Amino acid sequence: MHRILYAPFSRRAWRELAYVWASLPLAVFGLVGVYGMFSPIVPPSIAVTLWMARWWGRVYRRLARTVLHIDIEAPERGPRPAEPGPIAWILAQIGHGASWRAAAYAFLRLPYGILMVGVGAGFWLCAAAGIASPLLGNVIVGYSLAPAWLAFAIGLVLLFVAPWVVHGLVRLDLYLMGRLLGRRLLRERVRDLEQTRALAVDNAAATLRRIERDLHDGAGVRLVALAMDLAMLRDRLRQETPDLAIARELAEAAHTHAKEAIGELRDLARGIHPPVLDRGLTEALQSLAARSPVPVVVNVALPRRPAPAIETIAYFCASELVANVARHSQARQAKVDVVERDGGWELQVSDDGIGGAAANANGGTGLSGLADRVRPVDGTLTVSSPVGGPTVVTVRLPWHA
Repeated sequence: MHRILYAPFSRRAWRELAYVWASLPLAVFGLVGVYGMFSPIVPPSIAVTLWMARWWGRVYRRLARTVLHIDIEAPERGPRPAEPGPIAWILAQIGHGASWRAAAYAFLRLPYGILMVGVGAGFWLCAAAGIASPLLGNVIVGYSLAPAWLAFAIGLVLLFVAPWVVHGLVRLDLYLMGRLLGRRLLRERVRDLEQTRALAVDNAAATLRRIERDLHDGAGVRLVALAMDLAMLRDRLRQETPDLAIARELAEAAHTHAKEAIGELRDLARGIHPPVLDRGLTEALQSLAARSPVPVVVNVALPRRPAPAIETIAYFCASELVANVARHSQARQAKVDVVERDGGWELQVSDDGIGGAAANANGGTGLSGLADRVRPVDGTLTVSSPVGGPTVVTVRLPWHA
């Protein structure tokens, strides 16, 4: 009851009424501006129409943010032509779904704006006229003359009804704005999942190729050399008077090649799943810090262990980031902090070096590759690295894949 009685005098009611009046001329100019370009139905005019529709969409969102204090999240960025040139630009505009939704909103907004003014503002005007009727004598209600007191009572009722009528109309407009001018979260989520699935497939294929190459060029070569040494040793021992000195040399060579093959296989296995992770993420990160030429302080404060696959991703990210500190940052000290955050957890690597890592993300520091590594598990990587430092790289990860 308090909300109903207070509604005509609330700031929200007057903001919504101001929004109704302000949005009508925008709807008129928007429809004329957008669809005036659409009159010649040819691809260039359609492309310009869609571009203007997106621009008017920004104006409508800004109006809602300024007057109603409601922020409609902007959709995905504008279309990106596949190649330079006007034809590619036209095709990109025509193939952009958010542009067509903005054009649909511009088309619907004028009739709906007229409806909002006619109904919403009409309620307020009728309420004002009814309440003012005792000062004016008799007024017209419907098609018959009525006493001033009846008009006053009707105006008083409309005074408390009008804010809720306008509120409903504005909420419907905001719903349309969110659907047609806002961010399509589900569609973007599907697109992101498609991209991360492709990344996961590419990463798996690259990992298999790396394992095959390492086996062929590393352990495979050692095993071939071992087989040759053993074959020559066998031939020497089959002789009637074997030369034990040469046999001893062949046995030593075979032993050396066997140890090298074992080392290659261990390195390969470490690249798939580091054995140090079996003792926990804390010890794994401390082992990274111990091997780093730059002093690294490790702080881990997690209530529980993440899933093994997530731990492995975090370890490789930390390994790459700590290596980047040593290679690029010219830092005197670095820190690795692991904490729980917002339903997940984050790994943060910071240093007091020269900065500039974000600018070099695609130039050899491996940050782009790390972002691709964490995306398939809904992880994110953010970089803060102003020139002059410090550099802070934050990897946010879920508990489970």
